[in-house]
Amino acid sequence: MVLLSSQQLIINFENSQFSHGSDAKQSQFHCQEENKVSNDNTHDEWVSGEYQTADGDIIDGSTMNHFMSAVGESSTRPIMHSQTSSNSPLVSDSTELKKGFGRFTANKEVGFGFGEKHGMAETIERKFRKEMKTVLSNRQGYYHPEIDKHVANTDFSKLRLGEKYNVFFGGDFKASIDHHLLDSVLKYIADSPVFGSILVFLPGYDDIQEIMYRIDQWRGSLTNYRNTLVIPLHSQMHSIDHSEIFKPVAQDTRKIILATNIAEASITIEDVIFVVDTGKVKEKAYNYEAKLSTLTVSPISKSNAKQRSGRAGRVSNGYCIRLYSEQEFESMPETQVAEMKRVAIYDVTLHAKLFAPRGTRVVDFLSLAPEPPSVEAISQSIAFLEQVGAFYSPSRRSDADDEDIEPELTDLGRLMARLPLDPQLSRMLLFGLALKCLTPIVNLVAMLANRDPCE
Repeated sequence: MVLLSSQQLIINFENSQFSHGSDAKQSQFHCQEENKVSNDNTHDEWVSGEYQTADGDIIDGSTMNHFMSAVGESSTRPIMHSQTSSNSPLVSDSTELKKGFGRFTANKEVGFGFGEKHGMAETIERKFRKEMKTVLSNRQGYYHPEIDKHVANTDFSKLRLGEKYNVFFGGDFKASIDHHLLDSVLKYIADSPVFGSILVFLPGYDDIQEIMYRIDQWRGSLTNYRNTLVIPLHSQMHSIDHSEIFKPVAQDTRKIILATNIAEASITIEDVIFVVDTGKVKEKAYNYEAKLSTLTVSPISKSNAKQRSGRAGRVSNGYCIRLYSEQEFESMPETQVAEMKRVAIYDVTLHAKLFAPRGTRVVDFLSLAPEPPSVEAISQSIAFLEQVGAFYSPSRRSDADDEDIEPELTDLGRLMARLPLDPQLSRMLLFGLALKCLTPIVNLVAMLANRDPCE
């Protein structure tokens, strides 16, 4: 299996259109700093003073300091090389660059604003695109295995693609994924002569819909394939015939499977050759103070990443394309946070009280779990269940220590525990029955208990 990180693979996307509404956002992914002429510090990093680009343009030290402050990453500094000759492919049109650099020149009193950073980003992108052509000069418009040897011989640590992407643009996608980047990656590998299915891991339903729309824009323009079969895989998409995922396709058809983390371990698709890992997943979290559940996009763990890469090449060699840098992978937790530690445990606490041995406190019983919830979460759950009438503490006094009081399970609580609903919805349903307004309450409970398909 071949594992390609974003720093290794993204070199192939120089001609892709990463249109994010402005050229500035395009450039934030394709940025490589200029070369500098220095008689004393050849091939060293710029530290201070003037900076000379490969084509002879001079940037004063004040402007460079302002730019490095705007970047906010002291470890990302331009590399200084020997001066490149005027006929080198790394040399850009000096007139164009002078015009671009003039747009972000700042004085000593004024820092970089939006316009200055916009101009800097545009200029760096134009320069970087031309330099990238010389890195993999034999690159085709689609992925071909012959490019692997060129990728292996390229020192991507000096290019710092993933690092610069995060500095200039990655902050916009901490709680989402870059659909433009993913679309370009899919188009690049979909037309590859390497036959096999493509499995894409996406956070949720809305991302699946977005990528399906983007694939529709180019699915008929592939060179090596006549047809493109796109199959969404989501637990709430009951109208889709999921058995199509396992069926083989003709040699002139590229099958693309858009899935959530349900495809990590629940199923095995034998013909998957390419796996595209966005590195994100939707997770539920609960705020006990606001009593509000949230569904957020967050990074996966290392174990999730390894599990996803294992989906590629089940019966032959495969490729895993990770749209995040090696540094991001190393910063991931080893395993995902247990659901009991991040979601509401009202129902868990209620059933723990029901099934715990006599004389065993709820806190002690739940502490026996492999990854138990926090004591604070258990205490807040007990307090909430007392509010809804599932628990009762007859000996509670203002001068007593709340932690030493173990509440009793009420008759209402026993009925609530028997219903496959959250405690608050169970209480609503039981009171609707008691107050003879069951029909409207059943409708409300059914709507509130239904899982959001966008999860």
